[in-house]
Amino acid sequence: MKVNKRAKSRVLAGVLAVALAMPFSATAEDLIGAGASFPYPLYSKMFAEYNAKTGSRINYQSVGSGAGINQIVAKTVDFGAMDGTPKDSDFESAAGKIVYLPMAKGDVSVPFNLPGVKEIKLSSELLAEIFLGKVTNWGDKKIADQNPNVKLPKLPITVVHRSDGSGTTDIFTTYLASVSGAWKSTVGAGKAVKWPVGIGAKGNEGVSGQVLQIPGSIGYVEYAYTVQQKMATATLPSANGVYPITGTTWILLYQDQNYGGRTKAKAQELTKLLKWMLNDGQQFSEPLYYKKLSAEEKTAAEETLKGLKFGNENLF
Repeated sequence: MKVNKRAKSRVLAGVLAVALAMPFSATAEDLIGAGASFPYPLYSKMFAEYNAKTGSRINYQSVGSGAGINQIVAKTVDFGAMDGTPKDSDFESAAGKIVYLPMAKGDVSVPFNLPGVKEIKLSSELLAEIFLGKVTNWGDKKIADQNPNVKLPKLPITVVHRSDGSGTTDIFTTYLASVSGAWKSTVGAGKAVKWPVGIGAKGNEGVSGQVLQIPGSIGYVEYAYTVQQKMATATLPSANGVYPITGTTWILLYQDQNYGGRTKAKAQELTKLLKWMLNDGQQFSEPLYYKKLSAEEKTAAEETLKGLKFGNENLF
């Protein structure tokens, strides 16, 4: 059955409310993860469903991709999470091989706060100029020319960007670098960049919160956050109806799970969770505005999962 947008929004609201209210007191085989805020609505739902099915509890901390990488490298969590494209350089200081599994895809939306305005169109070049600080007022002729039927207020533009290391930033800046030579040569792409203008906020939660509070603001967040908070979003040019800013979210973990006094039972529990997320857990992606993995992506992820070990023993 097709789930409509209003129903999806109610589901998402319930998921986040339960996730924020749920207490957690770790026991020996409970799992702890940390990282990307991009998939937090989806992971909250997956982990709640897995707990209901198995009794296993997972505490996921939405602290940003950069922090997720740092925490798995430091072995302070059972798994990390990041968005964008994993690079070997992200894990240079790791004491062992870290592998990464794709879990879902999602879109990065561009929410804005303009009193009385619900829809605007922005070309990719104009979007880059706004985030470069070259277009600084919503009354600018460049914006007006692309929105002839919209009454635009003459408000200063406040750019809101991430202040923490962020996979959402990696996805967004990679897009800007692909459409704007000026952006590519002056700012570039990555989880953390030197922003030309704007104010910083932590997490997708922080960016969406600032955009909601500041008239004239514009930012970038995972699409589910804009739906949950009923935010207006800019329409961007697409090719053949495909939204242009999309990325993959990943789970990070050590290939050899025998470290730091971990038990084999905990390593097996993590393996079971990841197998479930790659299979049964995929059903929760689309109702929460994410895209599930393709058959090819799932097969590749399961091959990586089969390589997990506990010392000399296979875990899969």
